Amino acid sequence: MKKLKLIYIFSLSISFLLMAGESLAQQVPVYSQYMFNKFILNPAIAGSEGYTAYNITSRVQWMGFKDAPITNSISAQTRLLKSKLLIRFNKKRIKYLAPEHGTVGLGFHLYNDLRGVLNQTSMQFTYAYHEKTDLKSQLSFGLTMSLTQFKVNSDRLVPYQPDNYLNSTKLAVLIPDFNLGMYYTTQYGYLGIAIAHLLQSASYLGGYDENKFKLERNYNIMGGYRIPFNPKLAMEPSFQYKTTEQFFYQLDMGCRLYYLKDLWGGMFYRTGSSMVITFGARYKNLYFGYAYDYSFNSLQTYSFGTNELTMSLKFAQYERKYKWIERF
Repeated sequence: MKKLKLIYIFSLSISFLLMAGESLAQQVPVYSQYMFNKFILNPAIAGSEGYTAYNITSRVQWMGFKDAPITNSISAQTRLLKSKLLIRFNKKRIKYLAPEHGTVGLGFHLYNDLRGVLNQTSMQFTYAYHEKTDLKSQLSFGLTMSLTQFKVNSDRLVPYQPDNYLNSTKLAVLIPDFNLGMYYTTQYGYLGIAIAHLLQSASYLGGYDENKFKLERNYNIMGGYRIPFNPKLAMEPSFQYKTTEQFFYQLDMGCRLYYLKDLWGGMFYRTGSSMVITFGARYKNLYFGYAYDYSFNSLQTYSFGTNELTMSLKFAQYERKYKWIERF
């Protein structure tokens, strides 16, 4: 009876952790600087901008609280060019030449999301296909295959008395799944929709039906439009809308200002009574960004808010081959 009671407590804790805070019942990590690495939210974006990019993001939510939620993410994406076979008989060797356009993008994403006693680690591989619709627009489709581990950190639990359940080998489970995405870009704007946890896989942590939970499908719609004022200054209003099939939703909307494509800053409002302030800079191929989430509820009184750092390394060696792409 005591064991069943402990299982029930675990179940409530896991459900709360999956639905708590800024995620609003969405079982995917939350990012405040998604606009600089939209690929981690939509698989169709892998390679869509024509360059090879590496990105690292670290997010600490509600700093000041013990065991505050932490999300760390590493991703990479690239655009593959079509290959043309050319045989040089005089040198007796084969050489591959790249034409101006490629249609295939590849991506990799690894993240760890730690929330209290629940540790979520996911490894994702992405294939994307890009097709030009005219000289200055592109339609992309993407598919991600993921393998996610959910694990209960029993060392963070302190029961009233010893219980063998804490030593169970069923406190970790691997769940395969798929994500889908579609993304449309023009010279100045973009619009995308993505679906995460397509299979809605179920997990049995502890091996008991009472401890079962299911990954809900998460829907993500994002869009933005860049408005240039002059060659040095531009503004980009944008939004991100997230929801589940149970209609738990979250909306981010705001605006960023760019100066010479090297400096930027912006402000966003997020439903759930919070505001995000973000700024960043570029030095050659390196991009640095910082975001601070300020909550208008009582949590802000006891914490230092949410802090997020991101760093990107982008190689635009194909820039001349993709003149039709307007990248920031």
